[in-house]
Amino acid sequence: MNSGDIGANGDGGGSVTVTIGLNARVSSSSKIKGDYIWLKTNSRVGDVYYNEIKKGMNVKILGEEYTPIDLPVSSLPYFPSFSPGTTDITVNVGETLVLEKGDYRDVEVKTNGRLIFSGGIYNLKSLVASSNTRLYFDAPSEVRIEERMSIGTNCKVRPKPGSGIDASDIVFYVYGTDGSKKAVEFGVNNKVEVNIYAPNGTIWLKTNCDATGAYIGKYIVVDTNVKLTLDSAFTNYASADKIDLYFYNDGTYAYFKETLAADPDPSSFTYTVYLDKPAGEDYQQDFRLVYSDGIAELQSWDGSEWNYVSDITVTVDGRNIVFIVSLSSISNPSILQDTNVWFVEYYGSNSYEFEVDRAPNTESYLIKYYEIPNLPGVTALVFIPAVLATVYLVYRWRFR
Repeated sequence: MNSGDIGANGDGGGSVTVTIGLNARVSSSSKIKGDYIWLKTNSRVGDVYYNEIKKGMNVKILGEEYTPIDLPVSSLPYFPSFSPGTTDITVNVGETLVLEKGDYRDVEVKTNGRLIFSGGIYNLKSLVASSNTRLYFDAPSEVRIEERMSIGTNCKVRPKPGSGIDASDIVFYVYGTDGSKKAVEFGVNNKVEVNIYAPNGTIWLKTNCDATGAYIGKYIVVDTNVKLTLDSAFTNYASADKIDLYFYNDGTYAYFKETLAADPDPSSFTYTVYLDKPAGEDYQQDFRLVYSDGIAELQSWDGSEWNYVSDITVTVDGRNIVFIVSLSSISNPSILQDTNVWFVEYYGSNSYEFEVDRAPNTESYLIKYYEIPNLPGVTALVFIPAVLATVYLVYRWRFR
């Protein structure tokens, strides 16, 4: 293992949760964390964190030992909701196919076939590739698989040469469980440069795989002579987890505040507040407030695209983000002022394609007109315990 860490979140209840195999070599800068760790004979590792440990003969710990530890050892990424399509895709023997983003059912690549993902989000039921196949990616991609992913021997699953992307730009989300086959299998002699998250099943990297990326599963099996190098797409998603949401105004400015589970990370996420005016209707004057790396602005929707309106003030205090915008700048004098408000996070800086929504409560909540009475005028702090809230903006002398 060239780089990265190894860990297991579960309490073993007396059973081993992390096993480092015979003659395994783990980078001295890597951390191994688990409730019960077994270091087999002739293994060599860096730092080890555990509650219980078993060591074989001639084990070398090049770092430090830390015990006890708290579980879980790491937070998990978000897993998107999706539904596969109904169209099957088959790449026949020796053929090449470019696949556009979209919804598909079963995708199969036969021997010596080549499948090129053009980029974007793919929702599949299954993905099966036979021996000597190539799965290339021409642009950043998410491949979401409902059941299983099976890759044969002597295959490559990686960025297309010359594409300019790397393993951290490609993420597979596999929802399936183990059956006669594991949820995710890579055959012997594979070259793999992707990230995989399989929360309900096993990720199996077979002998002589060369794998770059990050691999998170219910279980992970790594055979002999496998090389692992870290290039993770899985940032700290707690920085996008909404805990509390608030709205208030002082008669001149509106304040939209969200409290996150961790400090905001605008270099990894785009934080937005959408204002649907009027609530639930199609009107070409909706707004959104945007905060990301190098950007803090108000944008308006003209019916086809979002356009810059003005810069806004965004303050960050610990885990809190506050969007501050003048009430007059988000007013529509000719229409009613029932306004739906969404706080939405997207993965990526200044990006609006991959939505991250791990808020614990996404039900709809209504803020009554008398809680924000007769604006403009000072209102008390209003707590919004959900991603979706309806705010009634009643401007006494602007709107009738």
